[in-house]
Amino acid sequence: MKKQIIGLWALGFLLIGVQVQAQQIFKGKITYKTTFSGDEKLVSQAKAFMPALEEIITDGKSFRVLDEGGFATKEILFEAGKEHYYLINAKDETITKEKFRKRSKSISPPTFKKIDEVKQVAGLTARKYEVWVKEKKRAEVWVNEEYVWNLENHPYRFSKTLMLDASTSDLGNKVLLGLNYPHPSGKAEIIVWATEITTNISKDAFKLPKGFKMVTEKAGTSVPKKEGGK
Repeated sequence: MKKQIIGLWALGFLLIGVQVQAQQIFKGKITYKTTFSGDEKLVSQAKAFMPALEEIITDGKSFRVLDEGGFATKEILFEAGKEHYYLINAKDETITKEKFRKRSKSISPPTFKKIDEVKQVAGLTARKYEVWVKEKKRAEVWVNEEYVWNLENHPYRFSKTLMLDASTSDLGNKVLLGLNYPHPSGKAEIIVWATEITTNISKDAFKLPKGFKMVTEKAGTSVPKKEGGK
């Protein structure tokens, strides 16, 4: 009986270890690239507001997100749980301190159907989910179920960052590795995939750039700032 109890304890600790591992905080950098296909007019419209490249860097606490492409080109820097973030404009060499909007519950949230299909994406295992709105399939997402973003206590929207917004709104902060989003007409499609994942982070990754002007949030006027910093 004693050996059986010890065996059950060992099994319990093993299961706890697996659960902890399944929810470990992601720390590193993920680079996503977007491809567009289909009707030229629809593709041109999509390229105007969709980033061709998105890069997310985090040490588990601070986040830096870069979007490049079309009108979507921007960079933000924030700390998990804080209501303000910094919007960095490399073209104008300005930094604007802005306030996140509170996340609100959707009246008719999408339904995620787990599919028995997995694949390797940039070195991590991704599980396929279908996204349904009412009775219509809208998209497919590929989610890593081992890592999560450390954003459980961050009740704010990420309207400016595609992959973080999708992860935190409906996927329990699980790391999103792929997105296939067809146009409702069926004539075009947007595909976003993680192409590179690394755990190497520069020690300067979360520093504001030097020499940029700090723009005040309320007045909208700029104040010269020779050196970046929080």
